[in-house]
Amino acid sequence: VAHARADAPRECCGLLGGSPDGRASLRFPIGNDLASPTAYLTNARDLLAASKAVRAAGAEVLAFYHSHPASAPV
Repeated sequence: VAHARADAPRECCGLLGGSPDGRASLRFPIGNDLASPTAYLTNARDLLAASKAVRAAGAEVLAFYHSHPASAPV
């Protein structure tokens, strides 16, 4: 929620990492290259850095999240 509020009015995106049982312990904001309130394009460098950090921590990628500040959640 803090990430979505910080990036408003632009749509935000991020990656959650953690343990195989689904407990998230890592969060990595990923830039929106479109800087749009209704769409996003994941920043490739941020995604690669987040993936490497999850691996380095011995964790797993659990989920990606993104907000819908100005559009329906579809």
